[in-house]
Amino acid sequence: MDGSDLRVTVRARVLLRDLVLNVDRLDPGASADSALVTLLPGESHTFTVSGGAALDPAAVTAPPVLRCVNDALVNPG
Repeated sequence: MDGSDLRVTVRARVLLRDLVLNVDRLDPGASADSALVTLLPGESHTFTVSGGAALDPAAVTAPPVLRCVNDALVNPG
């Protein structure tokens, strides 16, 4: 955490396409600094969530908040 911001680092074990952190599902006032990130295995990306310091980290890193295209391919419908 950095003041009122929350930092969330995601490290890929497989190719992750269009990774997004939909923190507005938890708090309409919170927003992530980036979206639609593609990661190769072993790469990582850190999202900065403005106004996210009060959010539950477990909720931030769980579906449907943390999503990528891979989810749609594995769980269609």
